[in-house]
Amino acid sequence: MANVLMFHGITTLDIPADRVLENNKGDFEKVILIGIDHDGKFICATNIGEISEVNLLMDRFKKYLINLIDEED
Repeated sequence: MANVLMFHGITTLDIPADRVLENNKGDFEKVILIGIDHDGKFICATNIGEISEVNLLMDRFKKYLINLIDEED
């Protein structure tokens, strides 16, 4: 049987959510999980107790994503 290596770069293809969760288990100090469940319901889970910190981290990540898009132009 051949060894299968997981790709850890950036991709534009969808991959299974469970694969993303399993591949990143143990890598984070703080986490905000945002998604849509199998019923189409919006879900957010975090290990951060302060909602203001959750909001700050989400805003900082949105800025990071915008900068990535700007770099492509």
